[in-house]
Amino acid sequence: MENEVVNTITQVTTGDLIWGNPFVDWVRAAIIFAVVILASGAIKFIAKTIYKKHFSEKDDEITFRSFLFSNIAKLNFLVAIFIALYPAIISLVMPPRVDRIAKYLFIIAAFGQILIWASNTLELYGKKYLQQHPDSATAMNVFSLMWKIAAYTIILLVMLDQLGFNINALIAGLGVGGIAVAFALQNVLGDVFGSLAIIFDKPFKVGDVIQIGTFIGRVEKVGLKTTRIRSQRGEQLVFSNNEILKSTIQNYGDLQERRVSMLLGVTYETPFEILKKVPEVVREAIFSRKNTSVDHITLKEFAESSINFEVWYYIRITEEQAWPEIEHEINLEIVRLFEKEGISFAYPTRTVYTKSL
Repeated sequence: MENEVVNTITQVTTGDLIWGNPFVDWVRAAIIFAVVILASGAIKFIAKTIYKKHFSEKDDEITFRSFLFSNIAKLNFLVAIFIALYPAIISLVMPPRVDRIAKYLFIIAAFGQILIWASNTLELYGKKYLQQHPDSATAMNVFSLMWKIAAYTIILLVMLDQLGFNINALIAGLGVGGIAVAFALQNVLGDVFGSLAIIFDKPFKVGDVIQIGTFIGRVEKVGLKTTRIRSQRGEQLVFSNNEILKSTIQNYGDLQERRVSMLLGVTYETPFEILKKVPEVVREAIFSRKNTSVDHITLKEFAESSINFEVWYYIRITEEQAWPEIEHEINLEIVRLFEKEGISFAYPTRTVYTKSL
């Protein structure tokens, strides 16, 4: 009995075939598979540990080492299985169909891993860019979408070519189909390119107060198709990107100084000597507040019921105090000084003379 068992083992290990291969070859294939899996797992673990220990997402710059370890740490376990399966199978004598399937799985897995690395690279550099340019979130979203579409398309075409497909006809079909889609989605594409124009040309950015026609508000979001603005009354205004670029945009976001104009009317009964003091009094009121300068204060016209002075002055924009508050305080100061100097504001009046018959 013992001799029969020994003979059976000897036949399996030396002469008998299992699915066309000796037992030793199957053991060798299993070892190859296990070594590739364990090696990829160990490499991933080491890279992940080093990256967490020595690098951070808050670092100012991306070095070659941080880029390398970040991508190695993104090795996918399922991808590693299919990649390890290929050298294990080709070490055996298998039917052509099995070898071909193993090759296809290897190609798909390899390109899948390339896509993972490409996405990780985009995310890695995108986060660093947003740390340095926090106002460019919309730009990154647009570039991320376009980059992914381009990268996925190219990698997919190369993968199909490696799998043996004729991609020339596919590329020609994509070209014709792309033209048809472009015509069908020309309005949507116009808005997408409008968002790119806003991103590159920067007529405004998120946080700016802008006016489009009769609408005024603060920009909340610049999307792929629309721009959202919060109006002064609180409601959200949604504009098409393409239509915005066709309109006249008044941007108050980069305003460094505000030019204020007013027309001050005093009564005709004001004495000449006091009338001469009006520009000095208004000038004193303007300079009573910081970050102001006077353009001109002149007697402009003799109106129907008032003598009108034209006043132009500037308020430099600061973070400490908004310009409407400064204008409000200057107006109050003008009222106080006019009262002090005995200057009367004019209002519409009409004198009627009657004649007795």
